Amino acid sequence: MRFGLVFLAVIAATAACRPSTAERTSEPEADAGLMSLYSPYVLQMSAELPFQRISMKDVGMSVDPSHREQVYEEVAMSLSVALAQDPEIPMSSEVLYSEEVKDPASHLACGMAQIYVDVWAPRGTERWGYSLWSGCSEEDRFARHEVNRRDAQDVDALTRSIAHSLRHAVATRCFVREC
Repeated sequence: MRFGLVFLAVIAATAACRPSTAERTSEPEADAGLMSLYSPYVLQMSAELPFQRISMKDVGMSVDPSHREQVYEEVAMSLSVALAQDPEIPMSSEVLYSEEVKDPASHLACGMAQIYVDVWAPRGTERWGYSLWSGCSEEDRFARHEVNRRDAQDVDALTRSIAHSLRHAVATRCFVREC
């Protein structure tokens, strides 16, 4: 089911510069040689927050290529809903679509006020993993967790945990590894 998507004309200028998975060793890869893939679904935040955008990168989700785009959309939509559900720290957002974000060449410089989410789900497990980044260096990774899922299509456990980690970062104003 599609929820009215807005198309961005230019997102590359503020896109994330994230080291490739081959350059980082902190995130597990489910499949050796799997290339990182960027989701074209971006959350544009509408509240006053230290960040205005959330983007996602698949660093080993083990998703069938024919369903990949659908899963990326489901994760973005579910995260948008999960972020808005807390009455104390509501974070409303709009899910935007940009074909340009899928191109790794679009990720040339660290964008300001952006959260970068790396997501993985190793084959044969009932877990999702994610890490949250406020920039490009290892010091900018401020969360890393794995959560259980009911089945391969259960993205709600993943997005609830991401929303919880983001709320904690906003409440503590800590968006780096050491605060």
